[in-house]
Amino acid sequence: MTSISTLAFNGQTRVALNRLQGELNDLTVQIANDGRYGDVGRTLGRLTGSAVSARSVSDALKEQQTSNAIIDRRLKTGEAAMATMSEGANLLANNLTGVSIGKDWSGFMSQAKSGLAGMASALNTADAGVYVFGGIQSEKQPLAPDYTSSDAKTAADANFKAFVLGATPNNLVSELTDVQMKAYLSKDGYTNANGTFRYGDLFDDAAWKGNWSEASSDRGEARISGSETIRSGLSANDQAFRSVASGYTMLIDLDIANLGEGARTAVLSASSTALRSGTLAITGIGAEVGTTRKRIETANTELQRQEDIMTSTVDALEVEDITVLGQRAANLQTNLNAAYAVTAKIQKLSLLDYL
Repeated sequence: MTSISTLAFNGQTRVALNRLQGELNDLTVQIANDGRYGDVGRTLGRLTGSAVSARSVSDALKEQQTSNAIIDRRLKTGEAAMATMSEGANLLANNLTGVSIGKDWSGFMSQAKSGLAGMASALNTADAGVYVFGGIQSEKQPLAPDYTSSDAKTAADANFKAFVLGATPNNLVSELTDVQMKAYLSKDGYTNANGTFRYGDLFDDAAWKGNWSEASSDRGEARISGSETIRSGLSANDQAFRSVASGYTMLIDLDIANLGEGARTAVLSASSTALRSGTLAITGIGAEVGTTRKRIETANTELQRQEDIMTSTVDALEVEDITVLGQRAANLQTNLNAAYAVTAKIQKLSLLDYL
């Protein structure tokens, strides 16, 4: 026989009320969490592993896109710096075209100094503490900001002094001929009984890394997707930048104001050629960077597509429609209010009243 008492009846009622209140509390938390289950493991059970796996993949895809964005930003910064370098070098190269004999040579020297300083500033461009043109050695500033007090300037002065001493009878700059100067500025250099003198030695690998640059020639690689890698950096050691630097320093270091007309013309021509060659090569680097940035954009589009799939998978497992949840919560609240009202009336009754 079932035992009936007021105490037993009230106890069962409290259990029911607590259950309804618990369900309502869970729904309230879920709604506040944009429909996501408050306790995923308890709700999904054996499907929890699938949700965790999908979320892990989604997080990895987000991290890859973030990494790609950083690389793209640095490459974009490098593009802007190279555009600045090219503009300055092209301007001076154009100014050197068709120069008259009575030209103010100090003006060219001033432009060259300004251009070289601008080039150093551009190659020393940093993004979030990382030097864009440092290659994999991106924590070091690539070039000395002041050429006049640099090892490169010291080496250039010594190189030219040795050439003048070895090529002229009286150690006078004005005695240099156009033939001598052209040879000195050529790939092979000027050779006589005193030796071989070559301006290009100042910009070969050993001299550039020893006197000019702290950068690494290794531009590094980075993965931008599960199956694709790119060259992720830029290096101040590229021949393009050396050519531009040599074009500037010819005007700064070779005493053009005191050269004879033939030798001076040879310097101006060689400087213009070096500047144009350098800017053309910089354009090539810029084109490569543009292609790389396009690959990053394409990779990110695919990564976003995959992330969207993973997000949908997670949401399908962990999230319910918030409108449906709101209606369910409203129904539970109505039921709970009704239950409380009925309970309040019942609690006023006693079985003793009917005995």
